[in-house]
Amino acid sequence: MLDPEWAEADRLELATALRDLRRAAGLSGHALGARVYMSQTKISRIEAGRIVPSVTDVELLVYALDVNAERSRELVSMARAANTEFRPGRLRARAGPAVRQRDLQALEAQCQVQRHFLPTMVTGLIQTPAYARQALSWPEERSPASVEEIVNHKLQRQEILHRGG
Repeated sequence: MLDPEWAEADRLELATALRDLRRAAGLSGHALGARVYMSQTKISRIEAGRIVPSVTDVELLVYALDVNAERSRELVSMARAANTEFRPGRLRARAGPAVRQRDLQALEAQCQVQRHFLPTMVTGLIQTPAYARQALSWPEERSPASVEEIVNHKLQRQEILHRGG
């Protein structure tokens, strides 16, 4: 997963590139929005880096701006990375802790080496069920069913530790 500071820089680079391309094409935000069926407000938020455009949004924008194929691929790749590597805290919270555990499990399945530095807590990948229950009891109140669901997902993640290789 990307460092949040790097992710922020990448999102701003994408936003700046899209704004510069629109300006170079001589289009207003309103005119570009009309071409791609987006509001001027959305165009403005994308160009200011306040929202991360979807991959589809970027594909539409680069097509409407007649961007060359190589630069289009680069910008679409940046959008893909921005949408898969970083999620604002509110979106993660809405998705729920079980989704977070599945995301971590998918990332761990791709790794051959993992390193963790958590000086005050044992990483979730090697937590015992009792430790995980205790860690999940603070700082927010969760229902016992929710805690058990998260603990079960953590235990499923630990299956990777018993694989060969």
